[in-house]
Amino acid sequence: MATIVPYLPPLNLAPAPSVGDIANFRAADRDTTNDGVMQEDGTRKPLSYNMHVDDALYADVGQDIFHSICASILALFWLLGFPTNPLVPSPLTVDKFESFYNHQQKMVGRRFNFRTLSVGLLDYKLDQLRTTLESWITIPSFDLLEIATLLGTLENHTRYARWARCWFFSLQNAVWTILHGRYKIVSRNFNRSGRTATLRRQLPATMLTRLHSILARDKAQLIWATKQRYAVTPEIRASLQNLLAYTTDTADPWDVPLGLIVPRDHHVSSRGDANLTGGGAYCYAFCFWFDLVWSRRTVKGAMRTKSSAEGFVHINALEFIVVIIQFAAVVTRLEDCDQGLSDYSVCFLNGPPNIPVWLVESDNMVSVAWGRKATSASLQGQGLISVYAELLRRRHIQTRCDHLAGYLNVVADDISRNDFSLSFSARVEKLYKEHPMLSALDFFLPSPELLQLLTLRLFSRLNLVPCLLPTRLGQFLPIDSTASISVAL
Repeated sequence: MATIVPYLPPLNLAPAPSVGDIANFRAADRDTTNDGVMQEDGTRKPLSYNMHVDDALYADVGQDIFHSICASILALFWLLGFPTNPLVPSPLTVDKFESFYNHQQKMVGRRFNFRTLSVGLLDYKLDQLRTTLESWITIPSFDLLEIATLLGTLENHTRYARWARCWFFSLQNAVWTILHGRYKIVSRNFNRSGRTATLRRQLPATMLTRLHSILARDKAQLIWATKQRYAVTPEIRASLQNLLAYTTDTADPWDVPLGLIVPRDHHVSSRGDANLTGGGAYCYAFCFWFDLVWSRRTVKGAMRTKSSAEGFVHINALEFIVVIIQFAAVVTRLEDCDQGLSDYSVCFLNGPPNIPVWLVESDNMVSVAWGRKATSASLQGQGLISVYAELLRRRHIQTRCDHLAGYLNVVADDISRNDFSLSFSARVEKLYKEHPMLSALDFFLPSPELLQLLTLRLFSRLNLVPCLLPTRLGQFLPIDSTASISVAL
């Protein structure tokens, strides 16, 4: 490395972490996806860095950072040549070279903290976002350029904060509804003017497949050229207000642990299912199961075939409600462990991880997509996702949603397809005969407040009311105390 030293600007390292910093630091869990940086004998594994066209982004411990920088620059010089000719610019841009290294770095517009293992917005970007949202709360209308700029900003800032991304998508869906209405008007004008017929005659038969894209471009240009302003609807304002609240309600808003972002193996998994009469799920790792009886109102809404009918309920929404209650049960079990009501050793054989990873498996593709993306094209689905987002905020849990083939989802399917005309004790006895392992699990009873919140989101066409989770999401009841339970939604 001695050949590199003459070309290096002075390097400065931050002070070593204090005793308190070291005590608060928790190393990431090793799994099959991330096997750590140390060999079995305690030696360091060779590191690999992805090279960029104009930047080299890497992190290392303080004692090795100088070696890593030298190796990176040496590779650069080997490829592009050493700066020995004064007439040829050096491939290392010294004026952009970052010479101060500490545990916080600014990269791609975000602040990475390697001691807390978190990523958040830079302070000035958070201030800009707060100011922007405050101004949008008061304006009565907007044009396409303004809303496109806002959506672009929010798409970037909410990329890692999934609880905020829910309201970004809610805003995006509301804007899409407005522009789609305008699109229909423009489409009628195009058809009335004969533009579609003219293009169809002019294009060769081999080019007719491009007709739709040409028309879409022309319509987009026309919508943009009209410079029309659109009113800020209650749906848009509600989304903006929730996002604004997220910028001020905690000491360090928009700060997300890397454990919620980096893909990892799951610590706990559960499976659920729903149909037109009821739903249910089970989790062996956290020792619980539950079933739900749909109320007469819910069943009546699920039987309707038109989505525009009053009180319509889609089966996808019922499937996602089962996902939400599984999430609530997982959070409740962890909160009970915190309070000493449950034992962590029952849930985690190797001790509780810093950030648990929960895998929910469902045979419904739509509810899996809602859980993964935190968005839905339907207002009913987006309302339920707002409850899911608040659960994400309540506890640091990485959630994974995977599709499970229906023929493998036997236990959850039998729970949801049980005879709900029977009393609770009778249908539980019937279920235990088919699946004896369920008898060793606790029954999760959702709180009435949580069921009321889900009912409100299920039957509300507008996602306007702030989503406030109850203090207590539910409780676990032992097997012998479930004789008279009846949970309906």
